[in-house]
Amino acid sequence: MTVTNIKAFIGSPGTGKSYRLVRMVNQLLKQGESVHIMNPTRSARNNLRKAFKEMLISGEMTQEDYRQTYIINNVQHGYKESLANNIFIDESAMIDLDVFYSLLYATLDVPDVHLYLFGDLKQIEPINGDSILKTLIESNMGKFDDRGIWQFTNDVLYKDLSDMTIATPKVWKLNGVNVDVTILKKNYRLESKNFSGYDDEYYSSLIDNAVYTDDYSGYLKYALEHNWLITTPTNARGDEINNMLSRKYDDFKKVAPFVVDGNGDYYLNPFNQSFNQLKESFDFMPQIELETTQGYEFTAYMSTHRVQSFTVDNVLFFMGNNPIGNRHKSHFSNNMLYTAVTRAKHNVQLLGLPDSFTQMRHTMPQTAQEKNVHLRANVSMNHLYSWIESNNNVPSADELFKHYQELYEDDSILSTHDKTILDIYSIVSDSYTKRYVINSVNNKYGDKFGFKLTAWLKENSTNAKKSPRKGKVKQWIDSLSDDELEVVKQDVEELSKANFRKKYNKDRNNVRELLG
Repeated sequence: MTVTNIKAFIGSPGTGKSYRLVRMVNQLLKQGESVHIMNPTRSARNNLRKAFKEMLISGEMTQEDYRQTYIINNVQHGYKESLANNIFIDESAMIDLDVFYSLLYATLDVPDVHLYLFGDLKQIEPINGDSILKTLIESNMGKFDDRGIWQFTNDVLYKDLSDMTIATPKVWKLNGVNVDVTILKKNYRLESKNFSGYDDEYYSSLIDNAVYTDDYSGYLKYALEHNWLITTPTNARGDEINNMLSRKYDDFKKVAPFVVDGNGDYYLNPFNQSFNQLKESFDFMPQIELETTQGYEFTAYMSTHRVQSFTVDNVLFFMGNNPIGNRHKSHFSNNMLYTAVTRAKHNVQLLGLPDSFTQMRHTMPQTAQEKNVHLRANVSMNHLYSWIESNNNVPSADELFKHYQELYEDDSILSTHDKTILDIYSIVSDSYTKRYVINSVNNKYGDKFGFKLTAWLKENSTNAKKSPRKGKVKQWIDSLSDDELEVVKQDVEELSKANFRKKYNKDRNNVRELLG
């Protein structure tokens, strides 16, 4: 590799990472150096564009260098069109090893590459893997501490560590290259609020002031009309937000701040009656033309996974009154809570059960192994479903599971990305049990199999006759995704018995009993 020098700047929002990045870029451009900036998202790119524009207006940056920043400031794989000797990776806690390897490979023909990493390890990790920032700190933390990476990050990283020079992780494959790490501790944003950082004292204050009530619509309406960012972890909880606000307005389309497409990408709502003010509050958000909004949904909230890498004046974080289910508590980690509240320059309001916020505060994120333990099994299940759909015959339970096992052992069905994830993180895969496979197929294709698979499940369940919890309703509940489960929990309480049966073809009281 031609990477000869790496510098990392790590700190929470408000410690001046972006301020430092844009001024380093400006200085290099003034010196005639070649520069490339990699961002994980369009929002991160747009945030830097805004910072560069402020430098232009203040006279710190020339018009020509400002024009150049539009060329060099790209989202992820933009380096394929523009490589340089100085590569800045913004929000590096959101860049996984797969993307990092692609970047390093692309630098092979570029002599003397200098990497500059900027990021905040406490934010939400990449979906499948570990971030380059996590692997950097984790591979070196043994020198400082013996606790897990996330506990170390929360307790030690920004509080007790000083600037240091450490080795690159073996997994980076940059042997002999060290990293000069600068820990940015002083939080300019929180100083005025008399907090030293996003620590226990800060979170205790937030949670103590969380609003817990039967009706959140007034708080949501205020936030909407004052251009606060409303965010929540799941679409099910987001549906609660939109439903409450829809009932407050005659035409929700005219007040919703965003539209969202089928890929979960958000844009400013061009129908919003206060669009100019909206554009000022969310100036990092992309816009679309009126005629392209067909097929988009109007929404008052953004998923917390999508709000990383940008900053707004005020944030409302909604959890509502549905408790976090035990099966899905890992989805609601402290990184999720941290990402939401640190988007705000000024005010943060929590809405929901205080216990939910406390639980999130103390729930550590999953490791790459935990996130991908069923990757191979899930790919095998999807291929099994395709096989069932293309099969005119109706296989038996034994034939189904035998074919699943064959698929599980077949590496050819894995995509290149799947293989890369399994290899990079040395994933030890777990296969699904026969009962799980048959139950999943029965839930998805029960009509095709009639009672054949249901009969097999009953015959092979030792508890089937002992408890109704092993019945078909329980199987249905266990098959629900996290978002679906939250909607069912809400409907159990809000829908009449007749309307619940009409929607789900299930007895409401039976479902309520099984949900506990």
